[in-house]
Amino acid sequence: MDDLIPRDAPFSLVCIHCDAGMEIGSYEEALAQSWTEVSYAPDLPMANFIGLCPACRQEEGP
Repeated sequence: MDDLIPRDAPFSLVCIHCDAGMEIGSYEEALAQSWTEVSYAPDLPMANFIGLCPACRQEEGP
């Protein structure tokens, strides 16, 4: 993860394309569940991190 992320930033995740991710509790858990492109996004209204969930990644194709 990025050194610019504040230590006290809670991990809350949302997918780039859908509302999935709020059940994920950590960066490590997101990676273990095959999320990609996870990055810190403090300006989002509903989460502090954004990424690509496995379902949306599969829909995008290779």
